[in-house]
Amino acid sequence: MKKLIFLLLILVSFNLQAEEFKLSCNIRLVTYYSVDGSSETHQYNEVFEITDYGKSKYIMPSSVNFRSVSTSNRSKNHPNTLSIDDFSDLSKWDITVNTKSKIEGKVDVTSIRIDRNVGKIWYSADFNTPSGNTILETGVGDCEKVDVSKKKF
Repeated sequence: MKKLIFLLLILVSFNLQAEEFKLSCNIRLVTYYSVDGSSETHQYNEVFEITDYGKSKYIMPSSVNFRSVSTSNRSKNHPNTLSIDDFSDLSKWDITVNTKSKIEGKVDVTSIRIDRNVGKIWYSADFNTPSGNTILETGVGDCEKVDVSKKKF
């Protein structure tokens, strides 16, 4: 019984330290294609869910237009993960993930930086297509915190 109470207290204290946010970000995303040197520009209003447990952080977009990043042990131990760099501090979340590409000898890189003081987001994803071409996505935008206590419906 004592072990159960101790475990419960640890779990409660762990959850009290977590920060959870939803950010609505207006991002201008530019996609560059190596195959022909062309580029496309799109404007997205994307909602990102940020969960910060300290050592484990998650930044997850609400659509397939952007990739997610994580510093969790599960992500670190995934067979395709080469490295995870966490430059986050109290003023920003800043995570870069390097993964093995489907193309042998290539690396896919995804980076998200969110400055909490000015409400800016920087996004980049550099990945390789099965045909051997490279796609580079870069985006920058402004974010606002979503007030989850107010429901629209």
